[in-house]
Amino acid sequence: PLPERALPLYISLPTDQRVEWVLESDRDFGCPPAAPLARVHGPHRFTRTVACDGDDLRVISEVRVAGGEIAPADYPAFARWARQVDEAERLRLVIAP
Repeated sequence: PLPERALPLYISLPTDQRVEWVLESDRDFGCPPAAPLARVHGPHRFTRTVACDGDDLRVISEVRVAGGEIAPADYPAFARWARQVDEAERLRLVIAP
């Protein structure tokens, strides 16, 4: 990678995505309350919520990346946000016996 970006980054199409998945079990999930997670950089947003309701575990992730130009001076902050989102999208669930 270059030490710093010399040209703008152009995002030709915006992304607006919602992913919801549900795990069901024959016994209750023992989930502690989880605070929603949010990562925001200008118009770009990522949120994730995890909720337990008895024998259902529901995870909802939403990401919005606005289309348009990201100037070289703004790119480092955008790249940090993108790395934070990449890390936040990795959800590890441990289900004990």
